[in-house]
Amino acid sequence: MAKIDKVKEQISLLKFWLGIAVAVLLALGGWIANHYAKAEWFIILGAGVIMILCVVLGIIISKKINYKIKELEEL
Repeated sequence: MAKIDKVKEQISLLKFWLGIAVAVLLALGGWIANHYAKAEWFIILGAGVIMILCVVLGIIISKKINYKIKELEEL
Protein backbone atom coordinates (compact mmCIF):
# COMPACT_ATOMS: atom_id res chain seq x y z
CA MET A 1 0.00 0.00 0.00
CA ALA A 2 1.36 3.40 -0.94
CA LYS A 3 2.18 5.83 1.86
CA ILE A 4 -0.44 8.32 0.65
CA ASP A 5 -3.16 5.63 0.79
CA LYS A 6 -2.06 4.61 4.27
CA VAL A 7 -2.30 8.19 5.55
CA LYS A 8 -5.74 8.59 3.95
CA GLU A 9 -6.96 5.43 5.70
CA GLN A 10 -5.57 6.67 9.02
CA ILE A 11 -7.44 9.96 8.55
CA SER A 12 -10.65 8.06 7.76
CA LEU A 13 -10.30 5.95 10.89
CA LEU A 14 -9.65 9.01 13.04
CA LYS A 15 -12.74 10.70 11.58
CA PHE A 16 -14.79 7.63 12.49
CA TRP A 17 -13.63 7.75 16.11
CA LEU A 18 -14.23 11.49 16.24
CA GLY A 19 -17.81 10.84 15.14
CA ILE A 20 -18.21 8.22 17.87
CA ALA A 21 -16.93 10.66 20.51
CA VAL A 22 -19.34 13.37 19.32
CA ALA A 23 -22.26 10.91 19.28
CA VAL A 24 -21.52 9.80 22.85
CA LEU A 25 -21.19 13.42 23.95
CA LEU A 26 -24.54 14.38 22.43
CA ALA A 27 -26.29 11.27 23.76
CA LEU A 28 -25.07 11.85 27.29
CA GLY A 29 -25.96 15.54 27.09
CA GLY A 30 -29.48 14.65 26.03
CA TRP A 31 -29.77 12.04 28.75
CA ILE A 32 -28.64 14.49 31.42
CA ALA A 33 -31.07 17.12 30.14
CA ASN A 34 -33.97 14.66 30.41
CA HIS A 35 -33.08 12.92 33.67
CA TYR A 36 -31.31 15.48 35.88
CA ALA A 37 -34.29 15.74 38.27
CA LYS A 38 -34.85 12.02 38.88
CA ALA A 39 -31.39 10.45 38.51
CA GLU A 40 -28.95 9.88 41.34
CA TRP A 41 -26.25 12.53 41.70
CA PHE A 42 -23.38 10.07 41.19
CA ILE A 43 -24.83 8.85 37.89
CA ILE A 44 -25.11 12.42 36.62
CA LEU A 45 -21.59 13.12 37.88
CA GLY A 46 -20.30 10.05 36.05
CA ALA A 47 -22.06 11.10 32.86
CA GLY A 48 -20.54 14.57 33.21
CA VAL A 49 -17.07 13.12 33.64
CA ILE A 50 -17.53 10.95 30.55
CA MET A 51 -18.72 14.02 28.62
CA ILE A 52 -15.56 15.88 29.62
CA LEU A 53 -13.46 12.89 28.54
CA CYS A 54 -15.27 12.87 25.18
CA VAL A 55 -14.46 16.56 24.69
CA VAL A 56 -10.79 15.96 25.52
CA LEU A 57 -10.73 12.91 23.24
CA GLY A 58 -12.32 14.96 20.46
CA ILE A 59 -9.66 17.64 20.79
CA ILE A 60 -6.87 15.05 20.71
CA ILE A 61 -8.34 13.30 17.68
CA SER A 62 -8.83 16.62 15.87
CA LYS A 63 -5.19 17.51 16.43
CA LYS A 64 -4.12 14.10 15.11
CA ILE A 65 -6.31 14.59 12.04
CA ASN A 66 -4.73 18.00 11.39
CA TYR A 67 -1.26 16.47 11.79
CA LYS A 68 -2.12 13.69 9.32
CA ILE A 69 -3.51 16.22 6.82
CA LYS A 70 -0.26 18.20 7.01
CA GLU A 71 1.64 14.93 6.56
CA LEU A 72 -0.53 14.19 3.52
CA GLU A 73 0.29 17.59 2.01
CA GLU A 74 4.00 16.82 2.27
CA LEU A 75 3.68 13.59 0.26
